[in-house]
Amino acid sequence: MRKFAVFIITCITAIALFGCGMSTEKALEKSEAAVSKQFSEKKETNTTAGNLKLYLNSKLQVDEEMENNVLLLKGDHPIVLFHNPIVEPSSDQLFEQAKNTDGKIIQEKTFTHEDDNDELGYLLIIDHGEEKEEDYEVIVGIGGVKATTNAKTKELEELTGLMMEVVASVELAE
Repeated sequence: MRKFAVFIITCITAIALFGCGMSTEKALEKSEAAVSKQFSEKKETNTTAGNLKLYLNSKLQVDEEMENNVLLLKGDHPIVLFHNPIVEPSSDQLFEQAKNTDGKIIQEKTFTHEDDNDELGYLLIIDHGEEKEEDYEVIVGIGGVKATTNAKTKELEELTGLMMEVVASVELAE
């Protein structure tokens, strides 16, 4: 009887530990959907950072401003926003550069608007095989604007959505 009870407790523990976590495949699907949604729903700008106007929701704040970069924070989680003003929104230049990596690209997706092709959105999730389990480099962009961070599997959906929400809103401040 005691062995049976230990077996049952072990099974319940295994189900709790492994069954409750989101699979990487599911997280990638949800990330793609989050990026696609935010790519399609451009927000009005509400913040100026350096030479950029952008939308930041209440979860994000500007930490540091540089000429072509803005360091954003979600809590203490850094997100680097890069802007190259000479790269058109329809360009794949930064996307192609980002794909030139030593890591394994586990998600590569581009987005365009159905009504026109004036913007090329993209999502890259890269596994660098580092010792940190489930830690990925995430790059979200449109043409010459991109956001980069590192994320764990459980953070992918929220962070990719937030990143595209910001990227899609970026305009040059006048």
